[in-house]
Amino acid sequence: MGIFSHLCRADSEAEEDILFTRKQIENFDYIIDELESEKLNLGKVHLQNSYGIASYREIHRDLARPGIILYGVPCDPCDTILSKLPEKEQLKPTMSLRCRVAMVKEVDSGENIGYGNNFTTSKPMKIATITIGYADGFSRAVSKKDFKVLINGQYGTIVGNVCMDQTMVDVTDVDDVKEGDIVTLFGQDGEFYLPVNQLSRLSGTITNETLSCIGNRVERVYHY
Repeated sequence: MGIFSHLCRADSEAEEDILFTRKQIENFDYIIDELESEKLNLGKVHLQNSYGIASYREIHRDLARPGIILYGVPCDPCDTILSKLPEKEQLKPTMSLRCRVAMVKEVDSGENIGYGNNFTTSKPMKIATITIGYADGFSRAVSKKDFKVLINGQYGTIVGNVCMDQTMVDVTDVDDVKEGDIVTLFGQDGEFYLPVNQLSRLSGTITNETLSCIGNRVERVYHY
């Protein structure tokens, strides 16, 4: 049992959105005070979401509901709110998305790659097929958008359309790539890091959706 509301514009620094959010807080506080004056048992009272925690710290209720900040990343690729947190409170990304190289193939100039022949090699290239596709939550919307992946600490670029179960990557400039190598789509690979925001931005969505769409076929590995 409990009572709560949601700060639907707390992730914005626009003046009108700040005023709206403060009015939300004021209305919520008023309702809680009125109900408590009637000696009602309200259970747990909560209002703050991730950006409410970051920007409206004057709220003191029974609970808070952290969401996207649990993953250590902002909601929107253009977000500046979380980056302004004090140094000791700066977020660190907690999640990576990885798959493996299924096949590596040398192709000649003029060869078509993937569905619809949407990519044609302009020179001899080395193409890796990797074990992830849109059925795993890796958005097809990033096709033909110069999406970068990391393999052995080196960058490859997606070519052609993202398929249901697999995706093709130009690994011409990646040294010693072979079947079974780990491919990082976002997260840490040695000293290199790919932000999840690349996937969100090129998919035309927010980070929350990107992370929520990672499918059940993707193995979860937890590090403590």
